Amino acid sequence: MHSWLQTWEPRVVTKDAEKQMSGILTKCGEYCGWDQLSFSRISEIERGSKGLMSQEQARSLRKQLLVEKCRSGSFKITKSEKLMKDEYESQRNGILALSNRLDIPPIAILRAILKMRVLE
Repeated sequence: MHSWLQTWEPRVVTKDAEKQMSGILTKCGEYCGWDQLSFSRISEIERGSKGLMSQEQARSLRKQLLVEKCRSGSFKITKSEKLMKDEYESQRNGILALSNRLDIPPIAILRAILKMRVLE
């Protein structure tokens, strides 16, 4: 019941296929690598692929999307550093909760909190 594209021939992935898969490959607050995904999450991605690309192509595209997500999220960090620090220190939200809510990698949130503490 595998829906991954099964081919040994090189196949170009179209821009439309990339756009369609981008919403499936990454979720808000999800920053782990492919190897850390649960079996159910990989199955969800596989069902959503509908034969548009191979598993290797999906892994590669996911990696690129995560890098871009981290890079483009840097403006969110500088915009909300104080808010993140205040919420963390008041124990309203932990680092993982902030990561999921703001869609920023946990390590970036930790760095922002430490930076704000040093600047005080």
